[in-house]
Amino acid sequence: MTSFEIKDYISEHFKNNSMRYVLILFAAILGIVVGVILALTGFSYVSLLNISDKTFIGYINGTTGYGGLFLSRFVNLFFCIVLIFLFNLIKHTSILNYLFVGYQVCLLTLLSSAIVSIYGISGFINVLICVFPINLINIFLLCIFACICMERACIAHSEKLTFG
Repeated sequence: MTSFEIKDYISEHFKNNSMRYVLILFAAILGIVVGVILALTGFSYVSLLNISDKTFIGYINGTTGYGGLFLSRFVNLFFCIVLIFLFNLIKHTSILNYLFVGYQVCLLTLLSSAIVSIYGISGFINVLICVFPINLINIFLLCIFACICMERACIAHSEKLTFG
């Protein structure tokens, strides 16, 4: 009888889903490129930023408190998780995960660009200290969740389960 260790499960997961992670990395790089192009061309990207991004800018201004920032980020992350789960109810719609991750990375690039353009060097420091660490962890966790859901959808499709 073999013992179950979490490190074995994690290494097996990354080995089985390495192609998915490569595709997600490609989508993230594409999202960064699109975000930089949109920021450099002067595109009015304020309409693309979601409520939590605008709340974060309000937090930097001092017009929003901790509670409002936490609640808007929590609701945004919850809807991202629900959306990824819904994308993977059917195996054939799981390609939308890659587009969604690219879109989230593009929004992160646009948010960082907006903060730096509005606040200058202090905005750049805020981006390095506040925006990147938290959002990179969130995007990394969303990518792992997306791969787990894609694997679930593939197993459900191969086992001919309607909702597995």
